[in-house]
Order: sequence, then C-alpha cells, then structure tokens
Amino acid sequence: MGKRKKHKKTPHPIIQDPAAVRRLAEEHLRLGRLDDAIHLLTRHVEGKSGPDPALRQMLAQAHYQRALRSTSPTRTDLERAATYDAEQPRYRLALALANLASGRAEDVGVWLESSPDEKLTHLSRALQLLAARRTREFKGLQQRLPAEVANDAALVRLQILRHLLVGNAQLAEPLLTALDPLDRGLYEGIIRWMSGDEAGALASLSEIPALERNPTPEEAQLLATQFFFLGVRRARAGQLAGARTAWREAQRLALEHELALPWVKRLAAHWQALAAAALAQRDLETALVCFEQALAIEPENKVIASNLRAVRLAQANRLSQQGQLDRAVELWRACAASGLQNEAVLKNLAVACEKLNRMEEAAELWRQLARLWRRQAQDTPADPSLKGQLARLERHAADLMLKIGRPPYEIIDELEAALKIDPSQHEVRRVLADVLLEIGQTQKAVRHLEMIQKQQGTTPQLLAQIGAAYEMAGRSGDARRCYERALELDPKFVPAQRMLLQWMGSRAVDAEHRGDHRQAIEICHRQLEIDPTYTPALSHLAMLHFHRGHKKEAEQMLQRILDIDPNNPNNRGIVGSMYLAMREKKKAKEQFDKAIELDPSELCFFNVGSSYLAHADLKKALAHFDRAIAVGSVDTILDVISALLDYGYIPEAQNYLNMALEREPERPDVYLMKANLLVEQMRLKEAKEVLAQAEALAANPKYADVRAEIRSLRQFIRDTEEMGRVIGLGDLRDLPPLPPDVLRLFKGK
Repeated sequence: MGKRKKHKKTPHPIIQDPAAVRRLAEEHLRLGRLDDAIHLLTRHVEGKSGPDPALRQMLAQAHYQRALRSTSPTRTDLERAATYDAEQPRYRLALALANLASGRAEDVGVWLESSPDEKLTHLSRALQLLAARRTREFKGLQQRLPAEVANDAALVRLQILRHLLVGNAQLAEPLLTALDPLDRGLYEGIIRWMSGDEAGALASLSEIPALERNPTPEEAQLLATQFFFLGVRRARAGQLAGARTAWREAQRLALEHELALPWVKRLAAHWQALAAAALAQRDLETALVCFEQALAIEPENKVIASNLRAVRLAQANRLSQQGQLDRAVELWRACAASGLQNEAVLKNLAVACEKLNRMEEAAELWRQLARLWRRQAQDTPADPSLKGQLARLERHAADLMLKIGRPPYEIIDELEAALKIDPSQHEVRRVLADVLLEIGQTQKAVRHLEMIQKQQGTTPQLLAQIGAAYEMAGRSGDARRCYERALELDPKFVPAQRMLLQWMGSRAVDAEHRGDHRQAIEICHRQLEIDPTYTPALSHLAMLHFHRGHKKEAEQMLQRILDIDPNNPNNRGIVGSMYLAMREKKKAKEQFDKAIELDPSELCFFNVGSSYLAHADLKKALAHFDRAIAVGSVDTILDVISALLDYGYIPEAQNYLNMALEREPERPDVYLMKANLLVEQMRLKEAKEVLAQAEALAANPKYADVRAEIRSLRQFIRDTEEMGRVIGLGDLRDLPPLPPDVLRLFKGK
C-alpha cells in the first residue's frame, strides 16, 4: 500500500479589520484565553498594519493578566505590559515589586523613575531605598517630599514598614490614622505583633472591615493577608478552630481572585501544623478539615493525601460508634474514592447504608466486597474460613438484591461468577438454588441441588431443600420421599418435619376438593401423629367434621387447639374464626373477646377484624379496624386498606386512604396505596400520575422497598393497557372495576 498523503494544516486567515481584531481579542480576554489574545494582538501590533493605540493597550492588559494569574509571575510579561502601555502606572509598579521580590532592587528605579507620574517616581525611589535597607536615606527622602506626596497612603505604608525594619514599632503606630480602614486592621495588628503585644495584635487582626459588595482584587489581597496573619496568631494562641476559620477564608479569597501572594504557598505547611496540633488534642474533625485544605493547595502531595485518608478513616469509625452514620458514610466514601478500597471500608460502608435503609447502595457495596473476597479465595483456595464468609456474604447480597427488586439475571450472574472461581463452593450453589426457586426456575434449582448431593453427600438440611424444590417443580412424590428421608436421618429436624406436615396438608386439601372427606380426615390424623399440637391439622379436621354434620367432633378439635395454650391469643383467634365459619357468632365473639383481653394490640384487633371481613360481617370488621388504628400507626391504616381492597370494599378503602393522607401526606407508600386503589377501579391514567408522586417522594434511599413496589405496579399497569389494546378495549377507561379475585389472579397474589 502506498503512503497516505499528509494533509497540510490550513492556516487561519489573518484578520485585517482593526475593529474585528478588537472584538475577537475582547472575547478572548473575557473568556480567559490570554495566550490566544496575546498571539492575535502581537501579530497586529508588531505587524505591517502599523501601531494601533487601542490594540497596544489591550495587549498590555493581556500580558499583565497573564502575569497575575501565574503562581510565580515572570518579569517578561510585566516588562511587555509596561512597554506596550507606558502611560499605565500599575504595570510599572507591578514590575518594580517583581524586581524587589526577585532581589533586583537596583532595577526598581529603572522602570518607576521613567514614569510620567511624579508620585510614582517618588514612590520608586522610596521602594528602592527600603528594599536596600538604606533606612536613613529613606527618612531623608521622606522629609524632602511635598506634603501631598508624603501623606499618600502608599508612602505611609512604606514609612510604617521602615519603622518596623529598624525596630521602632511605637513610632509606626501614629501613622495608622492616615490609612484607609481596610488597611488599618492589618497594619495595626502587625505593629502590635512586632512590639510584643500578642493580645493586642490578635484583637486588631480580628477586626475585619465589613464590605457590602464583593471586594476588588486589591481589597481581596488586603483581606486575605489579614485573615492569614489572624490565623497565625490564633494558632499560636492555641485557638485551633479560630485559626481554621481564618485560614479557610484567606485561602478562599486567594483562590477566587487568583492572588499570587507569597504566603499562599506556605499555607499548606501551616495547615499541616494545625492538623498536627489538632491530632494532639484528639480533635479529628479539625485535623480532617486542615488536611483537606492543605491538599487543595498541593493536590499532588502524597504525604498530605495519605494523612487525610488516615484521619478520614479514624473519624468515620468514631462517628459510626457515636451513631452519626450519615457523616461516617460520607467519610468512608471519600476514603474509597481516594483509593482506599479495602474490605474494612467496604464492609463498614455496606453495614452503615443498611442501617440508614439505603438498600440499593448497600447491595452494590456488598457486591464489591464479594468480588474482592472472590479474588482472595482464588489466591488462597485452602482457606475454609474465607469460603464460609464468602458464602454468607453471597447469600446476604442475593437476598438484598431480591428485596430491592434487582433483575434476577444480575443476581444469578454474581453467584455464577463465584462458582466459576471455585465450583466446590456448595454454600454458594445453595444460595443460587434458592434464588432460582425464588424466581420460579425450579428445574435449574433442582439440578444445582442434586449436584451438591452428588458431590457432598446427603444431609437432612440438603434433603429438605431438595424436597422443597421438587414440590415447586411439581414432583410431589419425590418431595415427600425427601422429607421422610430427612426425618429418618434426624427425627428431630424441625424444618423437614414442618415441610412434611405442610405437604400432607396440601394433599388433605386436594382430597377435600375432590369430595373425598374420608381421605382428607385420614391425612389430618397422620399429621397429628407426627405432631399432636399441629394447629392447621386440628382446624382442618374441625371444618371437615362440621361439613359432615359432626358438630360435636368439630368442637372437640377446636377445644384441642385451646388446650395447647389457653392463654395464647392467636389460638383464640383461630378458634373464633372457625366458629364464624360454622356460623356460631356468639361463640366466635367469646373467643375474640378473650383474645383481645389477652392481647389488646393493634395486630390482635386487626386479625379479629380480618376474620369478620372474611365472613362478610363488614360492620364488625370496620369496628375492630378502627380500634386497631386507634392504637396503631399509618402502617395499620395501609394494612386495613389492603384487606378491604382484597374483598372489593372500595368506598370504605377510600375513606381510610383519606385518613392516611391526612396523617402523613409525605409518605410514598400512602400514594402507592392510592395508586393501587385507582387500579382497582381501572382508572389507570390517574394511577400513573399518582405513581409519579409516589416515586418523587420515594427518592430517599430508605424507601428502596417502596420503589420496587412502584416499579411492579407500573409494569402491571403497562401489561393491563397492552391487554386492552390487544383485545380491542382501547385505554380501558370505560370498563367497570374488575372483580377482586380477577385482579388478585392477574397480579399474581
């Protein structure tokens, strides 16, 4: 292949119109593009187009601004500024000061004495003498000057400095009256400082002049310098908080106004010294602020960065112990952002976020920690304790991700990533199986559990888990055999016993639905052989006897429930509900009253009300719901609304919803319930508007659960609307409310 031709850059056209040049240069200066402005103006000022006074002044201004922005101003820019605009005295004065700062006092007069400004000429000579410490000649010059020049504020300031240089601080103090109030506090503080009056110096420097506007750059220099010296005095007096405040303000002014003051570079060292003093007093918060300010001045300083991370970590741990978790999380996050992402920081962050109910953040942090531990497990495969910790972490992270409604594939990907590193992590495989069961992928879950059984052997715990998976997969016989085998290995293994009893209960219900009451009764008796106090079997037997007309046998079963624990309000409630089903309202009321006497809590009132609601006694249900709400909270009201909606009592549910909105109008779950109520009435457009309100209120991390429910309901609305379009029902606004049973079926309840 031939070489590709190089394209020459097309030069920018040279602008000839001076007005256009000025407009472009003004734009460069306004936007801070000083190099572009200098390049443009230099080409026209020194080019063939000839000198233009306006362009020369703009070029001088650009060089001057570039010198001021530099942290170490070069004399070249200042010399060019003074050359291009000889009539501007500030350029000459700035150049003279730059010569003084660089130790070239002999060059001060070269620029200032040639100035057309007579006052500036005298000032140049005074500066030159003072810089050379020729104080006697300075005094003689001052005495020969005209009064209007000698009393000028700039020369008065030099006289004060002259007295301080020779150690005559007391002679400098009378000169303060000639200074502007903005200057006076700074110079008075320095004079008292030099004369040994520490308290007076601190008092004078503390008198900061008030401005009703933003300071000019010159005023900002004076104020920043005064704040700097005030911080120095406060630090020496042991006033650490005061020093911190003063230096922070000095630093702010210096950065905002881009002041190239000599003390700015030294301020980082002062901040570090103040941090050390704060640490000696165990004042971690002050030390933290000091290191942050020092790092802002020297962002590349690794020592300061390391010290800041250490103090942040210590302060975060202390605040966590004191219960100030929000601030602790902020500091731990800052540590992680600065490169300190060890397992302690991640774990502390995750735990704190969970305590603050910021579940989404916590889940992501647990995932990061899991990835870190996986790498460690890969490097040290023989560490059993790490494997156990990792398995527990994977389970917790998976449970949390399920709780906040993360997509199942994310959870599965995380767990499969762990198994790729070490396929022998059977605890992680169990977690994966649980997640697969949770989302309905039963066949995959069964395969993982069978793989564990094949490699690890049979245990009661594993058999119980496999049995549950078989049952969800529709393999009822295999499930029963697993439960029975688990009990053979350990007859006292309660989870397997409960699962077997529940499996038998399902078979008894199936037999009843087929009309085979005899077999249903037989299964219930087998349940009671395993556990004579199993309440679901006793209550089922009672109903079976009642339906067969054996009222005496039914009441015997109910009495057996009461005999288990006569003072158990739950058992009293169960028996009361059974009597309601048998239409024995008086006996039901006796049991409910006894339950309330034993436990007059909101839960007990709610359960009694729910029993009446299930048996269509709305009046008594509402009466008990009101008693539950009287001793409960808005959560109780929401539970009542859900119960009423389940049975289609929409007007009554609306009344309780209004009560909840009146009590706590800022709770997102109340608006979520309102959206559910609108969905029940097929008012989908209004429901979506209310969901938007709920989502806005649920922005706080503590409402992660509510956000997951909002997403679920929004998806249900989309599915419902799509169903309406598919079957040609438009937007469903004119449809009557769907029956509660149909809605529950469609929502998967």
